[in-house]
Amino acid sequence: MIDQTQAAPAKATLSSAYPQIFVTDMTVAIAFFVDQLGFRVTFTYGEPPFYAQVRRDRARLNLRHVEGPVYHGDVRAREHLLAAYIAGRADREPLP
Repeated sequence: MIDQTQAAPAKATLSSAYPQIFVTDMTVAIAFFVDQLGFRVTFTYGEPPFYAQVRRDRARLNLRHVEGPVYHGDVRAREHLLAAYIAGRADREPLP
């Protein structure tokens, strides 16, 4: 018999997520995020780099080198796929 007086387990809290973005040119991708969007490089891995992370404020993005398109054909345009969404200050609820 189950004891109904036991408290339910605490709900897990997610504190962050690191979306992975596939890029065909790591140097160009890093330059775009740093120079155009104000990110900083957290790390790069490999020589030449095939994996990297950039960060800005509380957002972290993992960049992974690929040789060609990840999605087949026009599926991204046809299905309006969104790989990641980064919330700005206006999108966030106030922190406790």
